[in-house]
Amino acid sequence: MRQVFKAGFLLISFLSLELRSQTFVDNSVGLPRSYGWSASLGDYDADGRLDLLCFDSATLFEPSLYRLQEDRTFAKVPLPFAPNNQGWVNSAWADFNRDGRLDLLLSSSSPSNQAQAAIWLQNPDGTFSEQPYHPAGNPRAWADLDNDGRLDIISDSPSGGLVIYWNDPRAGFASATQLPIVSAGRSLDLVDLDNDGDLDLALPSGAYRRIYRNDGYRHFVDTGVLLGSGVFADMNGDGLLDCVYSKDSGYGWNTIVQFNQGNFRFTDSTADTGDSIFHVVQAADFDTDGLPDLFLIAYPRGIGFLPRIYLNKSSPLFELSKVSIPPVMEVRSAQVADFDGDAALDFLGFGADGTGEQHSHLFRNNTPVNWSLAAPVKLGAQVRRDSVDLAWESGDSVPRTFNLRIGTSPAAQDIVSSASRTDGHRLIPSMGNAQTSKHWHIGKLAPGTYYWAVQAVDWGFRGSPFSDERSFTVVDPGPLPPMPVL
Repeated sequence: MRQVFKAGFLLISFLSLELRSQTFVDNSVGLPRSYGWSASLGDYDADGRLDLLCFDSATLFEPSLYRLQEDRTFAKVPLPFAPNNQGWVNSAWADFNRDGRLDLLLSSSSPSNQAQAAIWLQNPDGTFSEQPYHPAGNPRAWADLDNDGRLDIISDSPSGGLVIYWNDPRAGFASATQLPIVSAGRSLDLVDLDNDGDLDLALPSGAYRRIYRNDGYRHFVDTGVLLGSGVFADMNGDGLLDCVYSKDSGYGWNTIVQFNQGNFRFTDSTADTGDSIFHVVQAADFDTDGLPDLFLIAYPRGIGFLPRIYLNKSSPLFELSKVSIPPVMEVRSAQVADFDGDAALDFLGFGADGTGEQHSHLFRNNTPVNWSLAAPVKLGAQVRRDSVDLAWESGDSVPRTFNLRIGTSPAAQDIVSSASRTDGHRLIPSMGNAQTSKHWHIGKLAPGTYYWAVQAVDWGFRGSPFSDERSFTVVDPGPLPPMPVL
C-alpha cells in the first residue's frame, strides 16, 4: 500500500514516461450504431460478462439489449415494446425487487408523449416485464436515498428542476420531494461525501455541482459547496471520495482534483496537460495498484479524438500510459469496465469513423492483470428498535469501496441487494452500495432475524468474496404505552 497523499494545495504533474502500456483490440461484432450517452452496462444474465442496454438512434430510440456471448460477439435480446419517439435516452441497471436479478429503469413516453420512467423487472427466464409504476419526468438515477433498502428515483421534474420519487411499499412512488435545482440536462451524482452512511446529492448548478447533505430524514441540506462536473473517486486512498474534472483555463486544459478533507471541505490541486483539449471520462484502476487512474478523451492537434490513460502514482504524480487501439474511429466518449471478466479494464467507445458515421466499438484490453482483494472483517451490528447500524473493517490495506447485502434468510438479499453474485462477482461496474464508508444504517425493519455480509470492491469495480455472514434480530417492541391524560 502506498502512502496516502498529503492534504493541501498540490501541483499534480503528468509525466510522459509511458512506463506501462495498455493494448486494446476491437471486439465489436454485433454492436449497433448508438448514441454514447445512452449506454448502460450490466451483467443481466450473471454469466460473468457485461451486457449493453442502449437506445439505438437508427430505430427511433428503441431501447435495445445486446448480450456479450462467450465467443465475444454481441447478440440482440428481445425486449418489451417501449414507446420513446422523443429522444429521451436515460437508463440504469439495479436489482429493484431484490431478488438477485438485475432490473431496468429507463426513459419512455406517456400516451400524451410526455417523458416518464419505466421499470422493467427481470423474470427468472431472462425476459422482462414492465411494472405499473410510471413516475413523471425523464429518469436520471435510482438509489436508496432514505436507507430503507428500497430504490428511489430521481427524475427531471415536469415542472422544471429535479424531483425525488420515494419508493414506499404500499403507495408506490406517490410521495415526492421537489429539489430546488434546474438540471438543464447536466450530470448529477449520488455520493456519500461525509462517510456518514447515507447518500448525499451532487446536483447540477451552472457549470458546477452543488452539494446537498443527506440528513437521513428525506431531507437534504444545502452545504454551499460547489464541485466540478466530473467524476468521484478516492484518488489518494484516504477513504474519502474526491472530485476530478476538466477545465478550460483559456490557454489549455487542466485536470482539477478536489481532495476531500472531510466535513465537506475540499482543497483544489491542478494538473497542466498542455494544449490538448480533453475531458475526464472515468477514474478506474487500470494497473491494479489500488488507486484509481484517469481515463481521458484528448484531442491532440491534427490527430483527432483519442483515449489517454494516466496512471495514479504514489506521490502526487500521474504517468501517461501508452495506449494502443485499432484506428477504426475517433473516440469522443467512452465507458470503462471489465466486459469479459478477465480483470483487465476494457472500454466501450463512441464516435465517428472516416465517413462521419457514428458507431459504438468495444475495445478489449489484452494487458495481463494480477489482482487480489480481501473480504472485510470484524463485522458488528447495533440494533435500535426497527433499525440497525452495521460496521466492518477492511481486510487489507488496498483502497476500496464496500458492498452490502441483507436478507431474511442465509445468503439472501431481499432487504438490501448487493447487485453481486454469491461468489462476489459484480453485476454492475460501479462502487459498492456503501461506497467508501465502513458503516451503514438501515431502518424500517420488521421484527425478525436478518442475515448480512459485506464485500470489498476495488477501483477496477472487481468484487472480493463476501465476508463471513453475520445475523442480527429486531425485536417486536410491542404496543406503545398510552398517552397520559392531561
